[in-house]
Amino acid sequence: MEAPRGPGRTYSCRGELLTNIPLSPGRPSLLPINIFTSDEAFPDATPGMMLHGLRGKVGLTQKEFAERLGISQHHVSEMENNKRKIGIEMAKRIAEEFKVPYKAFL
Repeated sequence: MEAPRGPGRTYSCRGELLTNIPLSPGRPSLLPINIFTSDEAFPDATPGMMLHGLRGKVGLTQKEFAERLGISQHHVSEMENNKRKIGIEMAKRIAEEFKVPYKAFL
């Protein structure tokens, strides 16, 4: 699921600026003049929270997402609940599924 492309669409993800965030057509952006990194806006956010939020946003169950990654549902649950650390290779696989920078999951 790729976001529409266009100018003036900038957000951040775990300290990295992103572009191409979908905004409603014909509606002005509600972004403040000062853009904060996600770390500044959500200082207590964890990689597990990012995973849970994105998985839910695209409407996948833990089981469905686990099948896409070739891992168990229990593994996904542990990552989302911060009981299992997300390694670099797994972060890259997850990021590929969501089309986001892998550093969001580290």
